[in-house]
Amino acid sequence: MRIDELRYVAHFDILGMSRLTLQDPDLAWTTLSHLAIANQERLSIAFDLNNTRHEMRERVYTFTFSDTIVAFTKSDSVEDLHSITIYAIEVFARALFRGVPLRGGVSHGKFVFNLDLNLFSGPALVNAYHIGECAQWIGIVVDNTVAARIKDVPMRAGDADLAVEWDVPQKDLSQQKMNVLNWPAVHAHNFSIHSPLDTQSMYKAFEHLFGPYDDLPVDVQAKYVNTVRFINHFLQPHVAA
Repeated sequence: MRIDELRYVAHFDILGMSRLTLQDPDLAWTTLSHLAIANQERLSIAFDLNNTRHEMRERVYTFTFSDTIVAFTKSDSVEDLHSITIYAIEVFARALFRGVPLRGGVSHGKFVFNLDLNLFSGPALVNAYHIGECAQWIGIVVDNTVAARIKDVPMRAGDADLAVEWDVPQKDLSQQKMNVLNWPAVHAHNFSIHSPLDTQSMYKAFEHLFGPYDDLPVDVQAKYVNTVRFINHFLQPHVAA
């Protein structure tokens, strides 16, 4: 069956998975299992909108291949916008809790799928992949349409905006002002280390995967530096030092 509509699409993958798979296949498998568990846990949640209870599994569909998750909504309704935004932040945070660093993108647009044949295609998927993969950090980039709709609803984390602009470091060493999801504000009270964080303390959660921080290539270290800079900027107002 072919279903062809405008919808929201998210693309996530694990930072550094290729190297980990070559160096330690068993640990890579365990890490993939943790990501799968995080995904299932977040699909099991529900949220209330306009006095109606919405089950995440009824609005967000996911497909996992190796270290990649593709998630997409039924359509592009307000309910679907809430669903994909909540899902993206929650699966990202749950993966971090399990020591799995994710990088992702969320886009709006045409997306075609056939679940019987495991076929997926459309500009929304390409865009979600591109804006997520170009970023040199652990975080979630969203396209302009998604960001504008989040702000129009509006969707907020307490007194903080859920979609914010940030100078996101890119693979070509440039910085590009992009819209991103403000996950530190959502999970401010789940941090076990008070702000401001330092890079090596934050990296401890992933040391079992990639080894000591000082042994990482400079460009890989930069991903964690960039992540901590973002966390400290948006976490500082919400967590007492």
